[in-house]
Amino acid sequence: MKDSHKISQSISNVGFISGGIQAAIGDNIQNMTTVSDQENNTFSSTEMIKLLSQIEKVIKNTDFPPEAEEMKRKIEHYVTQSKMEAEIKNPDKQFIRTKLEQVSTDIEKASKTFDSVSNLWRKVKPLCLKLLGLLSNMV
Repeated sequence: MKDSHKISQSISNVGFISGGIQAAIGDNIQNMTTVSDQENNTFSSTEMIKLLSQIEKVIKNTDFPPEAEEMKRKIEHYVTQSKMEAEIKNPDKQFIRTKLEQVSTDIEKASKTFDSVSNLWRKVKPLCLKLLGLLSNMV
């Protein structure tokens, strides 16, 4: 009787150890996923800031006609707001997306309205599309 008791105790201990290993592995996977997600968000935020800086530079280097200066200031303001939001720890993706839509709409309108900025949308559109892709991939 003592031998059968030892066997069942041994099996019981193996089950406990196995369960403990699975729990430890599960915790490590969860921790790795959390760290990976944080790194992904940091990378995405850094990349977003770079893209927004590129958009900002293109806009600043574009000569808007005097009658479109207010539109230029508004576009620069939207880009600045997006960039500021991207710089915080947990940026509001919807806020950035909304500002990008405003930037896109105004730049497209300016490109169609004023000959001097007709190439602006062609230059900025790929950057906006990359930003939207990053926003959709952020956790």
